[in-house]
Amino acid sequence: MGRRLAPKLGIHYCDIDELRAVAFGIPTHEEYARIWQNPTEATQRTHENMILAYRLLHEVANLTLEAGKSLIISATYASKTSQEFLMRIVQKHDALVRFILCRIDHETRGELERRMRRDDEKKFIHGTGTWSDYERVRSRYQWPHESGVIPSANLYMVNTTFPVDDLGPIMEFVLNS
Repeated sequence: MGRRLAPKLGIHYCDIDELRAVAFGIPTHEEYARIWQNPTEATQRTHENMILAYRLLHEVANLTLEAGKSLIISATYASKTSQEFLMRIVQKHDALVRFILCRIDHETRGELERRMRRDDEKKFIHGTGTWSDYERVRSRYQWPHESGVIPSANLYMVNTTFPVDDLGPIMEFVLNS
């Protein structure tokens, strides 16, 4: 969605998973399965890589705002700590933030597993690849609309159960809020 919004709004786009892929490489499905044979080690390694990827993302955001430009960021921001760090950058530059939270209205195991199986043109860079991985990670999520870090007036929730074809309401939120 961010990739589609960027040219319409004339704003640069940055994806956390793409930054992570550049920094750490993209594991194949086989490598991913091998890594997760030891869930404790894989969880720790994934966590450490995500911390580094968010540090890189926040530096991109900081430099982009320092240059006086706008930025669309695609990232989960599933921890209150990462949300607070982003908001400090926004406040440092006296910038506006518009947070678009993509959620599946009725999360089902089948739908989530279908999304995990997508290979995204062989760019296998997702944080979870199995239902058990998802359950382990999901329990730690601190959703932006529940954490209190992102002001509710700056938060727009989008149901992504089905493809989002009409970007008009999202663009209006971004431009006119």
